[in-house]
Amino acid sequence: MADNELFLEPNIGKPTEKVGYFATKAGFDRFAAAYTDGLAALPEPAEQRAVSTSFGPVRAYRFGDAGGTPLVLLSGRQASTPMWAANLPGLMADRTVWSIDSIGEPGASSQHKQLVTPVDQTTWVAEVLAGLELPRVHLLGVSIGGWLAVRVAMHPRNAWPR
Repeated sequence: MADNELFLEPNIGKPTEKVGYFATKAGFDRFAAAYTDGLAALPEPAEQRAVSTSFGPVRAYRFGDAGGTPLVLLSGRQASTPMWAANLPGLMADRTVWSIDSIGEPGASSQHKQLVTPVDQTTWVAEVLAGLELPRVHLLGVSIGGWLAVRVAMHPRNAWPR
């Protein structure tokens, strides 16, 4: 897994485990073109990171350097970082913003292990926050991203992976 590769080990073709995947290479290529176009509509990320988790590699983008407690964006179902295009300029004016492409959803992250329980969901997010070395954050999510934000907030901080 390399930080400079945009898509982190995409699953193409139906895998044996219940994980997110692209049915065909042509389908992945269409998605990749649309995703890349979507990223081009965003402010330029200050940093792009690949973070290993128990459930697969996760793509994270840092926007701005405004300081303060970072804001971490968690996208909704069937969405990823480009969904925040209209919101990012205003959000990054006041603080550093990170956007995470969720495990199991279309994006630049890749799922290697099935997410079965709410604890599984909380675990991969906590592993990303630890991997980004973000000891304190504000979470903002849409749809399942909102649910993830609440689950992470309810999860005891001392139980987060280090």
